[in-house]
Amino acid sequence: MILVMWAAGLAAVAGTVTWWRIVGPGFVWLAGAVAAALAVGGAFASEGRIAWIGVGLAVAGTIAAKRPGIAAILLVAAAVPLVIAAAEDAGFLSAVAGAAFLGGVSSVMLLGHWYLVDPRLPRWALFRLDVVAAIALVGEVGLLLLDDVLGGDDTLFVVTFAVLSLATLALLAAVWFALGEPSYPAVMAATGLSYLAVLTAIGVSVVGRAILDPTTPL
Repeated sequence: MILVMWAAGLAAVAGTVTWWRIVGPGFVWLAGAVAAALAVGGAFASEGRIAWIGVGLAVAGTIAAKRPGIAAILLVAAAVPLVIAAAEDAGFLSAVAGAAFLGGVSSVMLLGHWYLVDPRLPRWALFRLDVVAAIALVGEVGLLLLDDVLGGDDTLFVVTFAVLSLATLALLAAVWFALGEPSYPAVMAATGLSYLAVLTAIGVSVVGRAILDPTTPL
């Protein structure tokens, strides 16, 4: 379930960035391939047939990288069956929030690498993705709180969830402020911080859902 949500979010964001036409096919190949790989893992883990439709669309979008309009549509479309597949276990709102959260955070890290290669790229895209990730974090944590995640029996897991949530928010804020600096090292710092944010974000989603249901599939 977590892998399918992650794949859905990354596919949707990759398609959106492709539609903005600020990067070349290299980003589409990377982001699309990662989304497809995550979707394959999630499809095997969840045994959901609809997830394989998302896999096919993600692969098709990746192959069509040199035609950004088509690639963007296919990648965004791939997110739909993947979210539906994740919703079978998590519920629709939780699946959407998780997809936006994990996809937003990981896309900041992936797109940040393109800025390191070509500093002339506009930074507004990274700012937007960082905001999306922060808003989705609030939604993700909010839904888990409504499910009484803090009332779990395992105190260590509950404390870990709380610490990871605050750490992720702090890292996303740090990425924002780093991007506000005009120098090239600022983008390097933002990309490095986004690496850490990806790790803590995975922890938020996995630990939070594990507290509510220890049998939650990846």
